[in-house]
Amino acid sequence: MVNRALYYWSRIFSEQLKEGQNYKALYPVISINIMHFNLLKETDAYHNIFRLYEMEKQNQEILTHNQEIKMRNQEIREKMEEETRRKEAESALEQSAKQMALRLLEQGWSMLLLCTQLDSQKNN
Repeated sequence: MVNRALYYWSRIFSEQLKEGQNYKALYPVISINIMHFNLLKETDAYHNIFRLYEMEKQNQEILTHNQEIKMRNQEIREKMEEETRRKEAESALEQSAKQMALRLLEQGWSMLLLCTQLDSQKNN
């Protein structure tokens, strides 16, 4: 998959110029690859960006902004979205329980009394 992404990126980049044209006429090419499998086992990020950069320097200076390959893993994204939906549902349920408790308190119920009454009924 990586070689395929590089190959198609390079074809698009190299086909921009006609014979005799100046290299300054080149436009950046960004390759976006959407996958439904985990290509990069070292990361659980769903969106990765790759560029050419200087590896020996600490600041890792970018060689060019004309090349960028993006890898998006839809499987990981779907798992993240599912986890977000689960957390939102839990939060909504918790909010609903709080609202119900507040309504009971507004109606004069004592939550402590309610629990005490239930405990005393178990013992009888």
